[in-house]
Amino acid sequence: AIAGGENFERLGDLVAGLGQIASRDLKSRSQEALVEASLQQVLDNLRIIIEPGWLDIGGAVRFDLPPRLPKVLGEAHGLLQAFLNLAQNSHRAVQACEVKELAIGVSITDRRVIVRFSDSGPGVLCPERVFQPFQPGAQGAGLGLYISRALIRSYGGELRLEAANSGACFTVELHALAEGAQ
Repeated sequence: AIAGGENFERLGDLVAGLGQIASRDLKSRSQEALVEASLQQVLDNLRIIIEPGWLDIGGAVRFDLPPRLPKVLGEAHGLLQAFLNLAQNSHRAVQACEVKELAIGVSITDRRVIVRFSDSGPGVLCPERVFQPFQPGAQGAGLGLYISRALIRSYGGELRLEAANSGACFTVELHALAEGAQ
């Protein structure tokens, strides 16, 4: 089996090493020039991209946003890519479910912004491995969550899997930079 092969293990070690290098590079870049991103604009763009796919499967995306969102530390395209990965994972997870829903909510506390992605899917089978590369059964190479977490961490944030009674719930924690409407 390829999963237990020596070459597969070496490839895994290579990806882990490249991930560490990329993470250091991203972290040094984000520290060199703090970048402001409009969270409102990122979430508006996410809505435009994902809603048609959810409608096509008879599903729904629910956004629960405060009236005013602060700017956050991050790069808009990188945040959009990480959010898109989370939304696409949820879209795949709910395919065989009766209820097909993704809820995206934002809360703000103490200069921190939490963006929560909760779906109505079957949940995560192996939570202890969710951020490791080459996930069994993943579409593609199984690197999406691994790369998304490295990207979010490069902005000084964190991507976590939260315990949920049903479905999957991922949270993205970011630094708030400024108060006010976008």
